[in-house]
Amino acid sequence: SSLFTIAAMVKIAGRENLRTVECQVYDFPPINDFVGWGFLLIIAAASAALLEIGLRRRGIRSSAGLVVARAAVVAGLTLTFYPVVKAFTLGQIQLWINGVFALALLGWALGHKLASGVFIGLMCLIKPHYGLFVVWGLLRREWRFAIGCAATIVAGVAASLAVYGWADNVDYLKVFWFLSQRGEAYYPNQSVNGLLNRLMSLADPVAYKNVDFDDNSFPPFTLWVYLTVLATSLIIIAAALFRRRGTDGDASRIFDFATMALTITMASPIAWEHHYGIVFPIFAVLLAGAIGQRSRLYWLIASYVLISNYMPVANLTAPTIANFVQSYLLAGAIILLVLLHRARAGWQAAPLGAEAPAQPLVGPLKAAT
Repeated sequence: SSLFTIAAMVKIAGRENLRTVECQVYDFPPINDFVGWGFLLIIAAASAALLEIGLRRRGIRSSAGLVVARAAVVAGLTLTFYPVVKAFTLGQIQLWINGVFALALLGWALGHKLASGVFIGLMCLIKPHYGLFVVWGLLRREWRFAIGCAATIVAGVAASLAVYGWADNVDYLKVFWFLSQRGEAYYPNQSVNGLLNRLMSLADPVAYKNVDFDDNSFPPFTLWVYLTVLATSLIIIAAALFRRRGTDGDASRIFDFATMALTITMASPIAWEHHYGIVFPIFAVLLAGAIGQRSRLYWLIASYVLISNYMPVANLTAPTIANFVQSYLLAGAIILLVLLHRARAGWQAAPLGAEAPAQPLVGPLKAAT
């Protein structure tokens, strides 16, 4: 179903103006870049709005000028957040997913649960494993969200079957299964699978290519790697699905939503660096709750530094037993996941300022946009 986006861009701009590989050269920017800038704007605007919503719920009041200044800082940070920018430079549809998730999280924060479900459903049409969100919605009895998500998936799959036929869709499931068994050893794979396959490269660097990417091969199937990845994935998914959330109302529900999104990303055998572009708006949500809590803020900063930067110096450890250092982004994601679990269990601090009014969302959104 994700091929519909490619077909639409070809229809609008022509195949010669569509970037399909990173090394293509153009006299004029391809349509991917124009669409990509739009999604960068969406990520920045949604993240700024989420930050203002969180601050307002903490009772922190600001002048319009300060709100605009914060929005400008968020926009700048968007353009320096490596997973987001990497997706843009690749011309990847992952940038679209990152932007759509930012809208889904914003919709959830504003109480537009049906719209949020539709946005997550669109993500599922490109990355099927986000379909776990339907299970999450049903367990939370969030019927509007679950219906919006499931209906979007059904409509997209039906359209895909009608246009591309049954065989291609079934064959995709075979590819999905093959990838889940093997994963990738290449260092941008920031998952448990990537970490373990890179350790395997110490014994067989040819089969488990750590620093160089091979278009035509995957790591061999290794039973202990597969079982370890399966076990860790099931554990973190179960924690996200079944662990009871706190009693902080809207704040706890937002953290719960963000926890599920990050969990699904981390549980995948292949989680490239740019897949973590979804966490940028999550940082905005957590930042508002961490202000005034020094230890939480320090851990949040540590996670942000590890996720938001590209550190090629870590590849110097590739041929050594210390090559787990190459998984620094995964380490940042683990910190973030722990913070989210603590937040959704009820870490929200008492308001720092005067109590916010009963309907706190409209003002900051207008100011932020």
